[in-house]
Amino acid sequence: MGISILSSTHTGNSANIPRRRLKKTAAPGKKKIKYCKAPQAPRRFKSAFIFYSQKRHKEVRKEIEATEDKGDKTPHVAKLVSEEWHNLSKEERATYEEMARRDKQCFEVEKSMSSSYAQEKH
Repeated sequence: MGISILSSTHTGNSANIPRRRLKKTAAPGKKKIKYCKAPQAPRRFKSAFIFYSQKRHKEVRKEIEATEDKGDKTPHVAKLVSEEWHNLSKEERATYEEMARRDKQCFEVEKSMSSSYAQEKH
């Protein structure tokens, strides 16, 4: 398969910004603290199912459009893709699991090089 596992989702940027910053949202009488991810931190790796879903989602949507009316198809498409994933053989899943393994390795390398994660450990 000619599917590239390295995508633009991973950034090699390693700025000196903490991975998570506090973001305070003040409501009358309450103080709520939310955490937000630093924009320079590398994005998390994708699972094998996500790789499969990205490939099949558009194809399944086109198949549905050809046979059904123009309603809200997103939950239906997601359900069909999920059922297909559960019915795949181990050999067919192996391709996507290998892609996920490589993506995780890239993430781990970028995570180790990112100062955002280094500051979080202190």
